[in-house]
Amino acid sequence: MPASGLPDPAHRDLDLVVQALEAISPRWNAWVLMSLATPARYSDLKASMPWMADGQLHPKLRDLQADGLVRRTEHSRRHVVYGLTDRGVGLLPVLDHFAVWGTKHLERPTVEDPVTKETATRPVAKAEEIEDALALISPPAHHGDPVGAE
Repeated sequence: MPASGLPDPAHRDLDLVVQALEAISPRWNAWVLMSLATPARYSDLKASMPWMADGQLHPKLRDLQADGLVRRTEHSRRHVVYGLTDRGVGLLPVLDHFAVWGTKHLERPTVEDPVTKETATRPVAKAEEIEDALALISPPAHHGDPVGAE
């Protein structure tokens, strides 16, 4: 039995869950994965996330490719399409569960309706809910170290 006290198969499963969290928890990765539910060209993908700084998207796509979640299909030098692999598609329902968990457990700022003057929770995009839930449950990375490394 490993030091965690879990039997070997459960320990291996836990390692796989940690690997999956490390792949999806970096900032904007959930947005990228959800945006690629429908394959897209780089320019369309970049346009759908205008808040992402120049130079951030390419490394994310490369990392998600290396993790086996994103597929890059080059039709010609100037026509490249990105989409999810079967493994990436399999993560979409998991991301949905993170969104549900975040909606239930994360506190959100309230806003006042300008017409009714009633206070309500600020609406949040599903991908934002996922990103915030992942940020809360994932250990912070330190100075470029892998998640959880000390």
